Amino acid sequence: MYINTKVQFLLFSILIFLMPLQHDAQVPEKVSYQMLIRDSGNEIVSGQAIGVKVCLLQGSSSGTAVYEETHVQTTNASGLLSLEIGTGTSSGSSFSSIDWSSGTYYIETQVDLSGGTTYSISATSQLLSVPYALHAKTVENLNTYQIGDAALGGTVFWVDETEQHGLVCANTDQDNDGIQWDDGTDGYTSTFAMGDGVYAGKMNTQIIVAVLTGSANVNNNSYAAHLCHQLNTATDIDDGYGDWYLPSLYELTLLYNAHLTTNSSDSFTPLEQKVYWSSTENPDNKAQAARVHFLGGGISFTASKSNSYKVRAIRAF
Repeated sequence: MYINTKVQFLLFSILIFLMPLQHDAQVPEKVSYQMLIRDSGNEIVSGQAIGVKVCLLQGSSSGTAVYEETHVQTTNASGLLSLEIGTGTSSGSSFSSIDWSSGTYYIETQVDLSGGTTYSISATSQLLSVPYALHAKTVENLNTYQIGDAALGGTVFWVDETEQHGLVCANTDQDNDGIQWDDGTDGYTSTFAMGDGVYAGKMNTQIIVAVLTGSANVNNNSYAAHLCHQLNTATDIDDGYGDWYLPSLYELTLLYNAHLTTNSSDSFTPLEQKVYWSSTENPDNKAQAARVHFLGGGISFTASKSNSYKVRAIRAF
């Protein structure tokens, strides 16, 4: 999954994302990772080589470093820098030897904007779901799930071929009467949240929140992605989930195709026969985003971001 962190620095800011692992029969020894880099004027830093040092810390944000590696990567036109943790230049430790069952882990990134190794700033955030997927390779008896199961904070609506990983939707909508994707008060902002496919909604949501928070185009953070981003549910007093997101178009279509009417604990409120927002922006028109009509046979098309549609948050497991 992803770390939800936005850190402001003196020189520039970084928004950190951890992409989901591909859950194949054999878990890959790497984690895809992206950073959105802006300068002190909040302008995107594009086409520039960035030096990055990655440390995995055990136990706390100031814990023991169990793995360390360096990268030099170039940001794309949108200011995104992509790398794969586990494939960089290691300091000597082995990524595959990390025991993900040994407590919590934190990721620390140090950055050199000039592309060198003089790392002047850093950010640290807790790893949440990713270690559990990696830990799966060492666990003999994993839980399996079926569509309709009440589990992991909501209701399962899609599982992969292993039936150990998939998608869960919240048991209720996140709005009463619908909400805008981006109200366009001062024109529409292109967020570059154009990802689609399974798990893509997580990154879309992180990007949307990063771009629209504090923007003149939203009113008091009242927009679809933020409703999901701020959601925290609990299945019992000790078990909360705070990694919900606005589904990508493909994930929203999977949710429609599941035709959920109940779950195994009868705590599920069926989705209404109305239009629901996805997190996928129209790449050809920044004033539009994709949505799915749950009454109209699951038909999807793009619509103005200022329209008010329903929202149902999802999370990955």
